[in-house]
Formats: sequence, structure tokens, C-alpha cells
Amino acid sequence: MTANNARQRRRVVLLMVSLLASVTVVLLAGIFQNAPTGGPRLAGDLVVAAGDSPGHPSTSRQRISYEASFTNTGKAPIHGWRWEVVIPSALQSRRIREEHRANPDPRSSPTPLDLNPGETIRITGYIDVRTEGTSKQQLEAIIEEIVVRITNANGQAILELPAR
Repeated sequence: MTANNARQRRRVVLLMVSLLASVTVVLLAGIFQNAPTGGPRLAGDLVVAAGDSPGHPSTSRQRISYEASFTNTGKAPIHGWRWEVVIPSALQSRRIREEHRANPDPRSSPTPLDLNPGETIRITGYIDVRTEGTSKQQLEAIIEEIVVRITNANGQAILELPAR
């Protein structure tokens, strides 16, 4: 076998491997895309912003406000859902006051609530924090770590909304 034939043979093998890889990717994408749609699916968004805390100079306190909304885009209800705001440890020791609420809020119900297909939930709140020794840039980097987590009745996380 000449060197020219060996090169051609390598090209054919590489072309076949490349083609096989492409076909595999397309097939796997089709399988996952056509996965059962009956399970719970959530889509949502979380917006977080920092600003002056009412009645306090901005050099010593900041209010971190957030609003999250999410919708059950699946075909099945999410039974016994719960939510929590995950606050970064860098803010936990600086917390002064906080308030969180959801509409509707499953924690205020005597029985676990279901989130039915098409239903949307809105969660809002704020966290007042001490900011001495923290620059605005540092605070903005920290608040990007805030997450709203939605869990089902089994405690399994089904959505984590990161700040944007």
C-alpha cells in the first residue's frame, strides 16, 4: 500500500467516524426532544436588584429586592410544591430584616397545594443587609448567587431560578 492510499483510507475512516457521530447526535436529540411531556415542567424567571433601604443611608444598608415567577408548562400537576429563597452565605451574616411571600403560598395552606398545568406563581420579597465594608460591585456579585428553588412533595428540586 502506498502512502497516498493510506492517506485516502484515513480520510475515509475519519469521514465515517464524523458521519457516525453526527447521526448519533441527531438521534439522541430526537429521543430527548420526544421525551414524555406528561411530567412536571416549570419555566420561570428571577430578577434581583439592590437599592437603598428605606430610611437608612445607602452607605450602611441596602435592600435586595427580588421577584420570581414561574409557570407549570407541563401536562401534569406538581403535587405538594414548596419554595425557598437560597441566600448566599456572604449575605446571611449581614441580614437585618427580610420578607418573602408567594401568591398563592403553599406554606400558608393547611393542605399541600398542587401547581396545575398552566398555573403561574409569583414570589416576591426583600432582604435588608448591612453593607459596611462592601462595595457596590461586591454586593452585586453576591446577589447574583441568590436562587429561588421549587421542590415537589418528595423534596426533590424541580426548578432552580438563578438571579439575572
